[in-house]
Amino acid sequence: MVVLFIILVVLGLLWVILLSQIILLVVMLVLFIMLVLILLCVILLSRIIRVVVVVLFIILVLILLWVILLSHIIMLVAGVVLFIIVVLVLLWVILLSLTIKLLVVVVLFIMVVVLIVVWVILLSLVIMLVVVVLFIILWEI
Repeated sequence: MVVLFIILVVLGLLWVILLSQIILLVVMLVLFIMLVLILLCVILLSRIIRVVVVVLFIILVLILLWVILLSHIIMLVAGVVLFIIVVLVLLWVILLSLTIKLLVVVVLFIMVVVLIVVWVILLSLVIMLVVVVLFIILWEI
């Protein structure tokens, strides 16, 4: 019963991390679309409209960066809680010295959870790298 509860909590935390990444992906897509639109506006429109568009763009980028920051904070908190749960489960398994089968199942489960979390973090870093490159390209133009 305790193992089932721990598995449900871990799955819930993974769901939180997944939702955080989905929000991050949507924000990045909106940011990319805004970058393309700003580039088109700068190329095609007059000087006064350019200034207004750039100011609005800066405000929207600041808002989107705040959303990205909150998303990473949520993911960090969920990851820390997940790590604490994994450590507690390991200690529980070691202290109770349960059967080898259950120990293998718990270790495999922990390995899968760690791999998923590492994959999510790497995906997040790649997305952030793409956004930084796009900002640099836009800033140079």
